[in-house]
Amino acid sequence: MHTVLSVYKHLRDDGVIEMRHGRGAFVRQDAGNALIRLTELAEQLMEDARKLGMPQPEIVQLIRGVVKA
Repeated sequence: MHTVLSVYKHLRDDGVIEMRHGRGAFVRQDAGNALIRLTELAEQLMEDARKLGMPQPEIVQLIRGVVKA
């Protein structure tokens, strides 16, 4: 959970998303289509990994490994 909250904070600080109290997080309209597509892909990755039974720490470790490559 801390990783997800950290990512939301970074995205908010970078001006990519805006947080609306009680309503959730939304991608800013001025963030661009590429970022929207990347967000969709990230959401799909998380959903697929959870369906496969992969715990969140392993998903994060997998992503970190890909980023380093």
